[in-house]
Amino acid sequence: MKKARSDSKLANLAEEYQAEIATWCKDGLESARERCKSQLAISISISSLSSWLARYTRQQELRLGNAAVVATLEWYRLNKPDATEAELRTATFHALALKAAAQDDPELALSVLKEQGKDLDRTLDARRVAMQEARTKAASALQEVGKRLEVTPDVMKEILSAVDRRLTGDA
Repeated sequence: MKKARSDSKLANLAEEYQAEIATWCKDGLESARERCKSQLAISISISSLSSWLARYTRQQELRLGNAAVVATLEWYRLNKPDATEAELRTATFHALALKAAAQDDPELALSVLKEQGKDLDRTLDARRVAMQEARTKAASALQEVGKRLEVTPDVMKEILSAVDRRLTGDA
């Protein structure tokens, strides 16, 4: 969605007027345009009014989504102050998903799912890095022990393979 122009007649109005115009739009854009002209002395095209309404509606949805996230985080702060970062992220995604479902907003639901997917990707990447670090550490320790005990390279490969299976949960 494009940013509102800095000289936008409607976007520069006070919030109460914008809310009133949005209410008028429920009766139709032509009717809202006429009321803007007669009550607010603002002449505006239907296309400009439509673009403004789309931006205004989206901003209101974002405010509601932000309020849901803030309320969720506040609940966790009061009731589960020891919650992990992962728990907080999951709760936030759930709050947004519930808000999208309640508003029957497929666009918001899709954006929540995309962000949750990105979050899962970041978590998986962090786990892969941690797993690789654990493998490297275990291999170094085993090589050191192998040198001291004079273990053959074939036996060392078997041991490293067993450690790798254990780390990945295949053991």
